[in-house]
Amino acid sequence: MLAGNGRNLMNKIIYIIISLALIACDIPPPPPENNQVSMSGNSTGLNEIFNWPGEIKDGENIQISPDLFATNVLILIDTSGSMDSGCDGKEKFAEAIKASTDFLKLIPDGSNIGLINFGGNANLVTNLTNNKDQVLTGINSLSSGGGTPMSSALALANDVLSSQAKTQRGNGKYHIVILGDGAPDSKENTSKWLDFFIWKTPVQVHAIGFCAELDILQRQGMNYKTANNSTELQEEFKNVIAEIDIKADEQGLNLGESW
Repeated sequence: MLAGNGRNLMNKIIYIIISLALIACDIPPPPPENNQVSMSGNSTGLNEIFNWPGEIKDGENIQISPDLFATNVLILIDTSGSMDSGCDGKEKFAEAIKASTDFLKLIPDGSNIGLINFGGNANLVTNLTNNKDQVLTGINSLSSGGGTPMSSALALANDVLSSQAKTQRGNGKYHIVILGDGAPDSKENTSKWLDFFIWKTPVQVHAIGFCAELDILQRQGMNYKTANNSTELQEEFKNVIAEIDIKADEQGLNLGESW
């Protein structure tokens, strides 16, 4: 009898060990606690699954979008002073502008595209629009200098995308594309915002480290790649297009074409 009980106990222990091993392999880390995430608005949202983008407040003027299922792509470009340095014999800032311009061409007409830069301050250069020429003008207006306020850029991105999501009644697709070359000024706040997007919203975050390994962006739940030269940067932008389920080849466009 005792021997039988011993075998049963051993079987239970083995079962628990195997179960814990499977859990460790298959289940991603838990989302952050609510008090670890700074965000604008935490009331019950139109999208109840994600509690995002937040409810329409009294007096808030929301004009319903003519395309409730539009794709929205918000580009965040690092324009800090370090972007003036070289990479593989070329100036990073100039190559980033060129690659961003080429990326813009690959986004299908009809998508809403916006531009935020972060260098010294985070600025909404171009609000979401389906007019690519406006975004192109914004890209060409950028200059470099200052620190790397990535967390402020992410906070601003949330304001822009959540406002747009309200006009689409929580429908559509939402993407943030980050191009950076250095660690953010506030790693803690940047981590909180990234966790917020990953765990609390339907926003997909894509990031490219340009001639830099940005450890803070290498996290489960988002798409991160490193580009060590301008050619790889262009290729990684093409990969972003594939990740957001836009088939660039069907658009008949090639990177490197002039406007």
